[in-house]
Amino acid sequence: MDQQNVNLRYSAPVVTTDGHVIMVSDNGLPTLLFFQGREQHDGHVHADVVAAVRLNNLQDLKNLAKAINDTVKKHESREP
Repeated sequence: MDQQNVNLRYSAPVVTTDGHVIMVSDNGLPTLLFFQGREQHDGHVHADVVAAVRLNNLQDLKNLAKAINDTVKKHESREP
């Protein structure tokens, strides 16, 4: 799919994240969590999840990783 042919409608605001967590459940469902830190004490970070995406399977996670890598390579190799 050509990303330029997708008309996006944001149902949630775009937020800045301080980090992310990728978890895979025992049945192989990957979940990506993006968080904003609130406070840190006693060696623990307390954060709010600002976005979460559950994928259908590990192949979807691999496809996402490839799409991200391809986008980074394309951006880094483009002419200014």
